[in-house]
Formats: sequence, structure tokens, C-alpha cells
Amino acid sequence: MLNDPAPTAASVPAPTRDAAIADARFASDLDVARWASNARTQYDLCRARLAALRQWSAQLN
Repeated sequence: MLNDPAPTAASVPAPTRDAAIADARFASDLDVARWASNARTQYDLCRARLAALRQWSAQLN
């Protein structure tokens, strides 16, 4: 999921059981999919900011 160029709701796996208890010591498939989706979003945001910084820096020289 992290390397998927265009993640969609269909690429997030459906949960395999009922929602986990709030204090459970394990992650469900849905928890992991949400983490991966959030990580990709944060990475894309960081990449865009770095690209803007590089572009701005190149204009200074």
C-alpha cells in the first residue's frame, strides 16, 4: 500500500472481524491499512514541501 501510486478505498482491506477492544495489544488489518495510508499521505506532503524548497533555493542562485 505504501508504494501504490494511487491508493483508493478499494485498496484498503476489509476488516476480518468485529472492531477490536480499545485496549487490545494487536492491530487489525484495518489499523495497519489506515497507518499505511496516513504514512503515504505524510510522505507525499513532505515530498511536495521539499520540492518547493528546492525550487525556491534554485531561484536564489
